Amino acid sequence: YQRRVHGSCVVRTPDDRKLLMVKGADSMIYERLAPGAAHGAETKEHLRVFANEGLRTLVLAERFIEEYEFQAWLLQYLAASEATEHKEAELDRVADLTEKDLQLVGATAIEDKLQEGVPQCIARLARANIQIWVLTGDKVETAINIAMACNLIDTTMHWEKCSLPDPPHFGPDEEAAAAASEKDRRDTVIAQLERALTDPMEPGREAALVIDGYALTFALEAEEGAADGPLVRYSARCKAVVCCRVSPKQKAAVVMVMKRKKQVITLAIGDGANDVGMIQQAHIGVGLSGKEGAAAVMNSDYALAQFRYLQHLILVHGRWSFQRISLLILYSFYKNLGFAVVSFWYGLQSGMSGVKIWDDIYQALWNVCFTSLPIMASSAFDKDVIYKATLHEFPELYREVQEGHGFGGVTFLLWMLDSIYASLVVYYGCLYATESIGRNNDSLAHGKWFFSYTMFAACHVVINLRLAVVTRTWTPITLFLMVGTLVFYWAYAAVHSVVPIAAVANMYGMFGAAWVNWTSWAALAGTVVVGLLPATLQLVWVRIMRPSESTCVATFEARVVAEQARLGRIMPESEWAQLLPRMISRQQQKLASAQPTPGPASNIQFSGAEEESLGYSYSQTPGAYPEVQLAAARPLRPRFGGDIDPTPTPTNSV
Repeated sequence: YQRRVHGSCVVRTPDDRKLLMVKGADSMIYERLAPGAAHGAETKEHLRVFANEGLRTLVLAERFIEEYEFQAWLLQYLAASEATEHKEAELDRVADLTEKDLQLVGATAIEDKLQEGVPQCIARLARANIQIWVLTGDKVETAINIAMACNLIDTTMHWEKCSLPDPPHFGPDEEAAAAASEKDRRDTVIAQLERALTDPMEPGREAALVIDGYALTFALEAEEGAADGPLVRYSARCKAVVCCRVSPKQKAAVVMVMKRKKQVITLAIGDGANDVGMIQQAHIGVGLSGKEGAAAVMNSDYALAQFRYLQHLILVHGRWSFQRISLLILYSFYKNLGFAVVSFWYGLQSGMSGVKIWDDIYQALWNVCFTSLPIMASSAFDKDVIYKATLHEFPELYREVQEGHGFGGVTFLLWMLDSIYASLVVYYGCLYATESIGRNNDSLAHGKWFFSYTMFAACHVVINLRLAVVTRTWTPITLFLMVGTLVFYWAYAAVHSVVPIAAVANMYGMFGAAWVNWTSWAALAGTVVVGLLPATLQLVWVRIMRPSESTCVATFEARVVAEQARLGRIMPESEWAQLLPRMISRQQQKLASAQPTPGPASNIQFSGAEEESLGYSYSQTPGAYPEVQLAAARPLRPRFGGDIDPTPTPTNSV
């Protein structure tokens, strides 16, 4: 792995001399200083003080190069730059030939202030069960201070610090001594991590790992095999990992190791050119546009103006996108499997003769006109939680995405079984309902095509209403496309049945025949009710009998929106974003001050001022919002500090 965390250049001075100027991390510069370099100890003490204050430091050094030495080095550099194999390693080797016997110039320290909202953003991502790695080129002390300022680590956590002293600098004739030193240091790092794995952990206490770039080099080498090394195994028990003094290539290597070993979805975010490798290696790359250039943005999947917008990208749009794509995939398989399996049932009854049950025109328009638009609207606008601020304040809801709620093997199987069940209901319900029609005197209202017309109408209504059952957000566009698709089908069927063309003669007159036969309407109504029964029961179970956390929060929001609509207004996003934290803070204070009582805790309730801002009706109990549930199967402990149960209890009410 590349260990260069410094840069150098050669300039020509006014007196026509060659000057090598080097800047970089203190660990890299100090090992390249000439023996007895002036001000080394004083500068290192200053660096320690700066790092403890959270400042970002760099060390500067220089030396003059003779002309003959420069020309000899330049030839080697040009040859290395044209190498076809191991080009980067060759360039590093050639650079090390001249970066030696340097004279210390001094050190710089700057304050790199955190952007607005960074600590809150990181805290919310951590509550969403997202493991956070900080990969930085800063000194250990600086990185720790920044991590503490970001609420990533704190003094209550168990820290494991894995670091090595600055490596000694060996000359070209001391390769054996260098190899022995490297082996000893590698063994030291592995031993530290292995010991950390065996140390007992206090129950309920979170762990964090702080490792410097030199130790990380050996830890990554131990991960090259198929089995998990000590770094991967120990990081699995950590809430956060802070890697200091790492090079750009080490950043990419860390991401690659976690992808390969843990099989997790990774996201990398950075703002500089040194983060490009990490951004490209991660599944999702996010670049921050700022004063460090556009390299990170140009090589990323998403570009953000500020770091705090990352919580919006993940907790809001990431969650909504997962739900919408899941619905799109599940429903697409559902509607096509159910439509196709009906032909299979007909084939069983017709002795697999190959006779078609669907009209060619109807079959061609199934996906194009009859079922495509409603799912497009739902997969674009559907969301279970209305306000974005709610997902910011309850990041624990993102765990449902991580656990695959709404999309997985069991969910997919249930949808497919429901599709097969609906096809059985549609086929045999329409078959038995239309059998008696063949015994009347209407020559049109009998036979295969009347049965096909009735069955297609029932299948169309069942499939579209199945989407309506699971749709959680009804926008004007969603409602228009859902109703419009149903109306369009009946309008098309009416026109199709009166066209006297041989190519569409199968359905000629079928609309009028079905319109006046009550058995056709009975078949349609019966198949819709029976076909949607499992989906309806499942909806009742997951939203009423066993609601999830997101369902409880959505119910809470729905009651607020309904009350607002009754008063003729809708609370804007900005107003809700200010009100919700106050309600949660009041809940926390009450839970902290209330005496613990056996049994469940209470619902959230509002003060008079909050009720007024909500437009709440005072005809009910003052200060109480009815039946607001904020937890069910798994309480939101990380936010509230206690379990919140749907059952009202006046003792702990807020």
